[in-house]
Amino acid sequence: MKLCSSRIPVLVLAFLLQLGLILPVRSAAAAELKILIDVFSASEEAGGVSPNLEYIRAQLGNTPFKFNSYRSLGTKLLTLESGIREEVVFDVSWNLLVGIEVLEANEESVSLSLTLSRDGEEFLATTVDLARTATVLVGGPALPDGVMMIAVTEGW
Repeated sequence: MKLCSSRIPVLVLAFLLQLGLILPVRSAAAAELKILIDVFSASEEAGGVSPNLEYIRAQLGNTPFKFNSYRSLGTKLLTLESGIREEVVFDVSWNLLVGIEVLEANEESVSLSLTLSRDGEEFLATTVDLARTATVLVGGPALPDGVMMIAVTEGW
């Protein structure tokens, strides 16, 4: 039997994998992802940016909506695996339930399913695609002192 020289490396690799001498690399999609969720109020009142929202100050300034105050209402850091849905509750004068699931992840981007519910009633269901280590801003309903916004950041 004559072996083609271009097939020899493939056969050697397959043999080493069978022996367990080379372990397959775990894909980025199977890895755990750190997702930071910041819920905050944006309003016309004077007040600036809450200290824990400084990391998105530039992004807030580039939105088409100009507010004078960005006040933090809560922060949660989640560790998610692809395909597993997590839910977190924020008390924003009512119960805000944020549901989040990693649909797909690769080395460049992450696709997330995001749902928002108010006192058990869903008012937003969307898919968000963002670059790795990036933040996406999602607008929410009116609050007594402004508008609710949510920052979702991957790779915190």
